[in-house]
Amino acid sequence: SEVTSYKQAKQVVEEFRARRIKQIDSMLKDAKRRLADHNSGQQPLLENDERISLERKVELYTRKVDLISEPGSDRNEMERILRREKLRDERRRQRNKNNHNDDDNNDDDDSS
Repeated sequence: SEVTSYKQAKQVVEEFRARRIKQIDSMLKDAKRRLADHNSGQQPLLENDERISLERKVELYTRKVDLISEPGSDRNEMERILRREKLRDERRRQRNKNNHNDDDNNDDDDSS
């Protein structure tokens, strides 16, 4: 049923979101640590382009975490999953119907 599909889609989206937030958060912490090490002089200094790249990544990762964490941001993802599942079910039904018709045609051939 559509309610079950919606619940399954919501669960998939929530699990993906949790994994993705954890992954992005890890990348964010790493980029911040590398910048902090550079700024404190504890590690070999970064080249200017590396520093700029890390600063951009910090901004990007921060925005991504904020965006993913926004309430309602999963609605589009769930709709996409539900559309995909609906198309998959329609294709599966069509294949089953075609296979059934092929079996019927083969039965006719056997009786000749």
